[in-house]
Amino acid sequence: MLLLVDQGTGTSLPLSLERGTFTIGRGADCDLILHDPQASRRHAELRRTGERWLIVDLGSTNGTAMDGVRLRPGVAEILCPGVVVTIGRARLSLQDELRPVPPREPPRQPVRAGDERAALSGRSTLSLWTFAMWLSRGIVAVGCALVLLGAWRDWVQLQVRLPFLGTVVDRAYSGADSGLLWLFLGASVLALVFVGLDVASKRWGLSGGVAQALLGTGIAVVLFGQLQGYYRLGTQKLLGISLLELYSRYGRDLVAVSIKPGVYLVSAGVAALVLGGTFRALLAGFKSSPSHGRVE
Repeated sequence: MLLLVDQGTGTSLPLSLERGTFTIGRGADCDLILHDPQASRRHAELRRTGERWLIVDLGSTNGTAMDGVRLRPGVAEILCPGVVVTIGRARLSLQDELRPVPPREPPRQPVRAGDERAALSGRSTLSLWTFAMWLSRGIVAVGCALVLLGAWRDWVQLQVRLPFLGTVVDRAYSGADSGLLWLFLGASVLALVFVGLDVASKRWGLSGGVAQALLGTGIAVVLFGQLQGYYRLGTQKLLGISLLELYSRYGRDLVAVSIKPGVYLVSAGVAALVLGGTFRALLAGFKSSPSHGRVE
């Protein structure tokens, strides 16, 4: 049995099928190496059972079509001579060595309703999956942008007014005045690096998502610890009276503290970072499970 291979050039080259199992994909260990970015490393497999050949999609990212109908991952289908299998730009078909059978044109007969629904369902699932994947990356990118923007904006406005002297202190404190600024910058840049690795290599979905969620959680824990430190400092008592009690009794007319937009931007960015990272990790973990094939 021969396998006619057209890798998108319009010319079919015959390969002799001498082994009972014949792997197809981009990987160097495959029996047929496809030079097509739409093909996965181990995309599909031909298996011989008696006198028949079966084709199985190995959970590829972009799928395998036989006569225009997308195959279900992991389900073996009988491949008859002349039936065209499409993987990306490549077109494959079997041919009997003794009785050559030219590759058939795409079938003109009506497609069965069940097959058509299965093909449409596969395409819609793939589109929804791609949208969810990019949505998770977008949430992380927006979160990093909010953290970076909030780190440079004003966080707190402090005003001190004294009788007869008026306002003696009127100052806004930003993230640049805090020792936590570099933590925000470093965590945001690192999260963006993981987004870039995920997009470029398509292999950092699970680890990148976990890292992004942990970075956001780490920032939130540090901020909470800092606020707790301020609260403990304010509740320390001197001669039986705490600073918060002094402020609540006598200082409300003298000291005015207002929260500025920078704090809200950082908080929203941290929430987006945790949400987007967790969402991306869940998507990658679900996609790489044995029942759904591995993400390429």
